[in-house]
Amino acid sequence: NTAVLNNDNLNVNLVYNVNNTTNAGQYEIYATYDNYNYVVTFVNGKITIKPLNIVVKVAEKLTYGNIINYVNNYEIKSGKLINNDDLSLQVSTNSQTIQSVGYYGLNVKSCNKNYNTALTADSYLQITPRKISVLVGNAESEYLSPINLSNVAVDLSQVIQNDDINYTLSTNATSTSD
Repeated sequence: NTAVLNNDNLNVNLVYNVNNTTNAGQYEIYATYDNYNYVVTFVNGKITIKPLNIVVKVAEKLTYGNIINYVNNYEIKSGKLINNDDLSLQVSTNSQTIQSVGYYGLNVKSCNKNYNTALTADSYLQITPRKISVLVGNAESEYLSPINLSNVAVDLSQVIQNDDINYTLSTNATSTSD
């Protein structure tokens, strides 16, 4: 028989280490008792602290060739951050690789397990052109001789990822220019 007799009080106390600042996750609930007229076996329960839902708009702009891992430019559209939390938004693009200047769709995940993060449909990653300087060397030609630019040195050291910038050298000088 597992019934409590004579309306005895087992004096059961639930013990859990959870409060309103506990991080999202699952935690054990234990029970204790102090009526020694019984041998009580408890099956521990669990309390689940659910993450808050938050929706953000991301409008991140990077220069071509830069690597993006975390997003800093976002706007909270619904939900809210608690206790000055940081979302630490980890980002990836919808495409396998970012191959050129343009707009890319994003996938974002908060590294803060207290939040489920979703993006607005108008979130994006914009890749802008990289500014570089190309140093073109000098050329010489004798008066009335053809202008030859084929031996002019061109410094492309600021070009990244083995990109071909497809340049053509030209001049407005002619063999009779002053």
